[in-house]
Order: sequence, then C-alpha cells, then structure tokens
Amino acid sequence: MPGKVKLHYFDGRGRMEAIRWLLAAAGVEFEEIFLESAEDLDKLRNDGHLPFQQVPLVEIDGMELVQTRAILNYIASKHNLYGKDLKERALIDMYVEGMMDLNEIIMMLLIHPPEEQVNQLALLKEKTTNRYFPAFEKVLKSHGQDYLVGNRLSRADVHLVELIYNVEEVDPGLTANFPLLKALQTRISNLPTVKKFLQPGSQRKPRDDMKILDKARKIFSCYGCGLFNVPGEEHNREHNRPTLCSQVTLLSLTCRCTGTLSLCSSTLCGAPDMSFALSSLSATQAWA
Repeated sequence: MPGKVKLHYFDGRGRMEAIRWLLAAAGVEFEEIFLESAEDLDKLRNDGHLPFQQVPLVEIDGMELVQTRAILNYIASKHNLYGKDLKERALIDMYVEGMMDLNEIIMMLLIHPPEEQVNQLALLKEKTTNRYFPAFEKVLKSHGQDYLVGNRLSRADVHLVELIYNVEEVDPGLTANFPLLKALQTRISNLPTVKKFLQPGSQRKPRDDMKILDKARKIFSCYGCGLFNVPGEEHNREHNRPTLCSQVTLLSLTCRCTGTLSLCSSTLCGAPDMSFALSSLSATQAWA
C-alpha cells in the first residue's frame, strides 16, 4: 500500500503552496522534505528524481511527479475535484488558468525594486477589481450555486479561495465589492479539512518575504539568465555584476532550476529594463 504523500520543495510557498492547499482540501495527509541547500537539489537531480531538473517534486501512489499542473491535475482527478465530465473539466481548467494569471502578479511583487512596487501594486489592484474578480463573481451570480462548476466542490473553488486569501494579504479592501466571492471564501474555509489547514501551526506557509527569498536564492543557485539563454559568467562579466538571477527563483519566473522563465531585472544583474516582459506575464506563463 502506498505510503504518505511526500512533497520535496523549500520551506516557503512558491509553486508548492497550491499543491498543499489541494491536498489539504482533499483531506490527504502529507510529509514535507525541505530543500535546505543547493546540494539537496543537486542530490535529487543526480539520483534521477527530477526528469526536467526542477521541483516541485511529489511522491504519490508509487509515482514521482513533477510539473505543477500535472501534480494538481492528478490530485484533483483522484479526489473527485475535477468535475463530472469533460465540459466541467474544461470550465475548471479555464477558471484555474485565470487564477494563475492573477497569482503570478502577486508572486512577482517581492522581486520588484521598491521604486517599481507602487506601480506593480496598482497593476494588481486594477487586474483584481476590474478583470479577474468580476469574472468569478459573475460566474457565481449567473448560476446562483454554491460552487463555481457543477454545484459541487472542485479544485477551482479551492484555488480561488487560496487566491482570495493571497489578495487580501496585499490589500484586504480588494474583496469588498465581491460578496459572492466572500461568501464562497467563508463556505470553503469552513469545510473541516480546509478549516484545519487554515489554523496556526498547520502546513500552510506564511506569506513570502525577503528572508524566505534569500533562503530560496541559496538553494536555487543559477548560472545563467534563462531569458537571454547566455552563460551566467559571460553575462555577468559583461555587466560587471555577480550572478544574482536566482533572486527571482522563489516567485516562479525563475532560473532553470525550477524550470520557469527567468527575467533579469536591471537591479539584479544590470541587464536592460525588462518591465515589458513583466507586464506580459499572462502571455508567457511557464508553470513548472
């Protein structure tokens, strides 16, 4: 009989947090094996556990799964959180993709230099209140049911409630004009499994901060800028800077260590301003 689910990642939210949320909502107990150093990551690679050389890695049902979407899809399918047919699954996928778009902006906030964070916060507020939350509020209003799809709990509801909490950590007022979303948040939060996950001392991770970012940087040491696909040493000799691209590792638009897009901000490595790339995140998402 398969043992307890095991999650391999660093001790922070990153791309594993959505997996933690979904497992918790499904009532699945899991063990976490934290990466503490670059050597820990190298060992997983060298021992053949990471086919694409990146985490998250989840051991489940005798399998070793990587790639966030694949992991979430498997968990949702196994625990009846993925709709009753292909049409419902398509709707769930569509809604979840929208949630990921908005969550990317939240995850990117920390890597922006202070002088850019005001603009990024304004972008987050605009996208939240004028695009994404109105869309989900409209869905709930259109059918008058308790859940987004099929009038039963799905991964879309779980991810949306996680997103609402993430938004409220940035600005609690952003949900004020969305009563149906707030009602959904309350409803899902009161499910016994989710309520337990939301309690202090659970395996839910606190909001990422610079301390966690620094820890991640030490683990996911990077030797190149994935956006330009040039060797790190050559790249940084040109800009007369140390290799610091791994500073973006935590927040998902990262170096090859996590298998996602790496963006070089001028404050990190001296490369040209990449604000145009940051503004087009939704078109260039690369969830590991």
